Amino acid sequence: MSLGQSDKFCLIVVAGATRSASLVRSPRELPKIVKFTRNRIFGIIGTVWGGAVVISALFRVLSDNAAYAAGQIGGFILGALLFCVGLYYAIKG
Repeated sequence: MSLGQSDKFCLIVVAGATRSASLVRSPRELPKIVKFTRNRIFGIIGTVWGGAVVISALFRVLSDNAAYAAGQIGGFILGALLFCVGLYYAIKG
């Protein structure tokens, strides 16, 4: 097989294999690598932290004190918001 100038080939050498290689027609056929960007890392942290706040709020009984109960509800809402935004950035990156 002769390679002309019009043909664009990429040579992929498998790590650890010295003699095996495969030809791929275009870079679009290469496997996609998941990049852990700053937004994706903070999204994962936000998802875990927001999920923990929501789970802990579900097992708590609301207080008799109105101000304390309002703080508990506010914490639950902020935890749910943190979970949703964190999930978005963990997926979207």
